[in-house]
Amino acid sequence: MKSYVSILLLLLSINSLSQISGLTDHNETNKVSIKKITSNPERYHGQKVTVEAFLIKAGEEYALYLEPLKGAERKEAVLIYPEYDEPWKLFVKRNLKKRVIVKGYFNAMHRGAKAEWGGSLHRISYSSAKSNN
Repeated sequence: MKSYVSILLLLLSINSLSQISGLTDHNETNKVSIKKITSNPERYHGQKVTVEAFLIKAGEEYALYLEPLKGAERKEAVLIYPEYDEPWKLFVKRNLKKRVIVKGYFNAMHRGAKAEWGGSLHRISYSSAKSNN
C-alpha cells in the first residue's frame, strides 16, 4: 500500500513540476496570426502552430496570406507543405482564395529558394475556416 501512495505522490510532484517549468504537451498548438509569425519568426521556430489565413497558390506552391491580394509581400506570407493527395486536391478546389485553418510545425529557416517567404509550415493538417460557411 505504501508503494502505491509513494508512486502517486511522485506522479503528482512530477506533474506539478512540469507545470511550473513551462513544459508543454507536443500536441498543443499556439494560435498565431500571419502578421505575428512573420514579424518574429524565430519565436515560433519548431513550434506547432495554428494559423487562420487565406490559401493562395503561388507558382507551384501554396501559401497562407493575411489578405487575398495579388502582389502581396511574400515575406508576410507562409509557405505550406501538404501531402499532394486527393483530399488535398479537393480541399484546394473548395478553398483556394478563402480563409482556411492550418496546423503544423513552423520552420523559420525554410523561406524558399530566394529567401523571400516568412517561413514555412510542415506536417500540416487543414480545414475550412468557419467564416467561409
